[in-house]
Amino acid sequence: MKKLLKGLLLSTMSVIMCTAMLTGCKKDDRIQIGIIQMSENGSFAEMREAFIAEMATLGYDDSKVNITFENAKGEMSELTTAITKTVNNCDIIMPMTTTPAVQTYSYLTSQGIEKPMIFMSVTDPVASGLMTTLENPDKNCTGSSNVVPVSEILKFVENIKPVTKYGIIYDNSNTAATNTANKAISYLNDNNISHIEETASTASNIDMAISSLLSKNIDALYIPLDSTMQDYITNIIAATNAKKIPVYGSADIMVAKGALGTVGVSYTKIGQLTAKMVVDYIQGKKISEIPAEVLNEYVPAINLTTASTIGIEIPESVLSMTNIVKFGTAA
Repeated sequence: MKKLLKGLLLSTMSVIMCTAMLTGCKKDDRIQIGIIQMSENGSFAEMREAFIAEMATLGYDDSKVNITFENAKGEMSELTTAITKTVNNCDIIMPMTTTPAVQTYSYLTSQGIEKPMIFMSVTDPVASGLMTTLENPDKNCTGSSNVVPVSEILKFVENIKPVTKYGIIYDNSNTAATNTANKAISYLNDNNISHIEETASTASNIDMAISSLLSKNIDALYIPLDSTMQDYITNIIAATNAKKIPVYGSADIMVAKGALGTVGVSYTKIGQLTAKMVVDYIQGKKISEIPAEVLNEYVPAINLTTASTIGIEIPESVLSMTNIVKFGTAA
């Protein structure tokens, strides 16, 4: 009986070892690229899909690269998990926007991991500590940057309907949102335009903050570059439309979902620009040889349906701008 059991054990172990060897032979030899997102929204999806499409155009389709993405669903604990998983499994680490980029860089350095990081759409890589200068990446990371043209947005607003009192709402735990909000506040102070601010990070807090702002006789609401507010934009628009208050955002996806207008960058172009940088790295350039690039081609956008809903007539001088993007239809 002992000999029989010994024989069965050896046989079972042999099967397990052979299975493990066969599984190991199925190693994926493609370049593994991992995208890390704080949350999912229209802008992030647009960037990601544009990146994947441009990679294929440049000769790196799914036969050569395997592109995965992790969504932290707006939770910092989930972001930590997403970063750890991506770093463990991928050759090129690609955090999208400022908070995931800063947290990923912190994790890589704290763990002494030398994997390259190529970020997508970080508002200010230098201020975020990701590099000393844009021209000479010195911390094993580079990527694309989109500076929100706050002053251009607020000047655009004046061409539609001058504002005497702004409300500003943002998530102050979001670095990009805080930086953009501070630029708006600075511009408004310099131009002697009244404003009040509210901060919020959860759905219930956003509802209360919007109610508070709307009760204080604001003429318009400005939303900075803020993934938290962007995820909740439909509810914000419902509340402001009921009071006939225009909302101006920092991304055209906000306008597509009901904000009255903005001046912003093309998220498709950000994805495409980042793909070119990744291909440069794959083809042999060092990260230190790939300068971070700022996309500064700005496009105005207007929502005609919203304008009709809240009773604002868009001047012909705005409607006739050569590169303006128009969402919706006029009544």
